[in-house]
Amino acid sequence: MIIADATPTATQLGSWIVCFFAVLQGVFTVVLLVTINQKQKREVSFAGEAVDKKDFDRALQENKEVHNQLFAKIGGVERGIEEKISKKIDASEAEARESRRVMHQGLDALGQRVASMETATQGNTAAITRIGDQIIELFRGTK
Repeated sequence: MIIADATPTATQLGSWIVCFFAVLQGVFTVVLLVTINQKQKREVSFAGEAVDKKDFDRALQENKEVHNQLFAKIGGVERGIEEKISKKIDASEAEARESRRVMHQGLDALGQRVASMETATQGNTAAITRIGDQIIELFRGTK
């Protein structure tokens, strides 16, 4: 009987295996967190050779001259671009002024035509009113 109680069932064996892997996963997680959070030692070293003070000053002067040349070129290009943009803006403004002038001329002509049509319409309305009055007088006279 005691031997029969000592042999695990499939359910008990499965439970032990699950517990073993859960503990193993916990250990791996702790090890991973410890290794990730460790500070890594970083070393910086210079592989270059020491340069004489005169050579360093000469290289420094050359760099300064190159920078000055580059800035002069950039400044010239910038001034050229500004000039081109300014000319294009001036041309666009002149074109816009001319376009507005032509549009206003057209609007003025249209306004004059509308005014003349209004005058003609008022004259026609007065004439129609007079004719209507004359027709009414004719009908009154015939009765």
